[in-house]
Amino acid sequence: ATTLVSIISKEDLAKQQIFQVADYLKNISGISMASSGSLGGTAQLRMRGAEANQTLVLIDGVEMNDPAAGDEFQFEHLTSNEIERIEIIRSPMSATWGSDALAGVINIITRQADVPLVLSAFAEYGSFDTLRAGGRFAASGDRWKLSIGTSHMKSDGTNISRSGDELDGYTNTNINLRVSLEIDEGLTFAITARHSETMNEYDDIDYEVTGLPTDSDNSSETKKTAFSANLKNSAFDGLLNQSLRLTWLDTEIISFVFGSESGATGAKKLGLYFDNQIALRKGHTLTLAIDHENTDFTQKGDIAWGYDPNQLQNLKNTGYLADYVGDITDALTLSASLRYDNNSNFENVTSWRAGASYKLLDGTRLFINDSKGQKAPTFIERFGYYAGSFQGNPNLKPEQSTGYEIGIEQTVGNFSMSAAYFNSDLTNEINGFFYDATTFNFTAVNKEDDSKRQGFELMLDGKLSSIFSFSANYTYIDSTEDDGTGTQVDELRRPKHIASLSLNAEISDRLNINVNLNHTSKSLDVFYPPWPSPNERVELKSYTLARIAAEYKINDIVSLYGRVENAFNENYENVYGYGTPDRSVYVGLRANF
Repeated sequence: ATTLVSIISKEDLAKQQIFQVADYLKNISGISMASSGSLGGTAQLRMRGAEANQTLVLIDGVEMNDPAAGDEFQFEHLTSNEIERIEIIRSPMSATWGSDALAGVINIITRQADVPLVLSAFAEYGSFDTLRAGGRFAASGDRWKLSIGTSHMKSDGTNISRSGDELDGYTNTNINLRVSLEIDEGLTFAITARHSETMNEYDDIDYEVTGLPTDSDNSSETKKTAFSANLKNSAFDGLLNQSLRLTWLDTEIISFVFGSESGATGAKKLGLYFDNQIALRKGHTLTLAIDHENTDFTQKGDIAWGYDPNQLQNLKNTGYLADYVGDITDALTLSASLRYDNNSNFENVTSWRAGASYKLLDGTRLFINDSKGQKAPTFIERFGYYAGSFQGNPNLKPEQSTGYEIGIEQTVGNFSMSAAYFNSDLTNEINGFFYDATTFNFTAVNKEDDSKRQGFELMLDGKLSSIFSFSANYTYIDSTEDDGTGTQVDELRRPKHIASLSLNAEISDRLNINVNLNHTSKSLDVFYPPWPSPNERVELKSYTLARIAAEYKINDIVSLYGRVENAFNENYENVYGYGTPDRSVYVGLRANF
């Protein structure tokens, strides 16, 4: 590999007792999270200062970025249920994965059966009248594996707005299935399916008096179904590895005001992918691939102000990929990727990526990557309509980014360290909050000047003793955009400094304690006061979150666990005007049979 890859294992998630995966991702270098209030509130992930819809999320090969949600992945609904590991590449990967991978890729792999039979269950209760419970069944034979798991969460939530006392509740139910079958030697077939249904209550904005969130009876229901079928073949003693994959994503987001449906967006995305990995000779691999995606977008709502939001839109894209990785010498590895996207709605786009990795000494690796990528406008940016607030612009052009990264990895004994510098320019950036005086609505436009993103990441982890281990990360991000006058200003919701420290103590075979600290520096947001006052930039203060988790194995089957979140009881906002949960405490039992 010629780039950095961060791995999160199911054991890492378990040590911190992670249920909402976003709580762990904010500790990864290069990543910042911004959540709109209580549990279930919109959680936007920004990688290296990029936009929230520029990081591709895959679950078992299914592209999960939701066209019904502006091509963002809804991290607020992602639970750790059935997750085996998470692979994170913080580097532009459009040359491999296309549009949504402009900033990087988060690849999530779910669990499969690894023993003949297992049955497990958990239940926990805690602050805000929060109940979480779930279970898992897995079995395997000589040629087959089956795993199915489910979880449910219900919480009264907290008050999002700065005033009032209305609680904004949240529910989340999901189920995950994974089946694999070895048809013949070198030939396997696998099916995965994941379905989730969530409901979150949220507050409206007081546009007349304060311009801030205010208690209101609003809610949103989200349903998502993802499916993949994958046929893999290995031939000629592993010299040729082929994969034919079919994926399906079906999503619907319905909004309610005072119990009545007020509008909905939905999407259906069918993908077909054919990969051929060819071993040219030892240490040299060429991958040739083609993929085709067909996406439908729907919006439903009441006709207002003479505009009809009800619509059905379609987008087709076919991508052609060539990727090479080769060990030129024992020390030097080179990689190159070239992708051509044929799109039904935009001009065709070519993305590329080139990289090199050099082993300087035992345990030391230098790497460098250069790339060009693209991000297509979303359906909502092009066609969305929300009465009195937003009207899409069908004439938008894709965003394009060029940039590079350079870094070093080093391992010494029980310690590993990495450092990376990154720099990129974004052209045709889409501003989705441009006020159109002719329609009296906000709309989306391509900016004339570039946005610039640069920074560096530092990571250090290791074992201090047979009992204590740690992981530490620091990120500096300088992300700027043109303010319309030719002046570069800081982009919103991008803290310049993010740092985390996790200490784990495996006291004995039965007792484990984990302490996690996460610091986020001050950042900027935008506030829209009531008309006729103009919008203004506001500062969000810095904050430090502490999470303490402990687990004790009562016997070989049952474990007792508990944790404290926001242990310092920080009063903070990472979206202006949206309150976040106070200190909370949870206890639970887990059983493995």
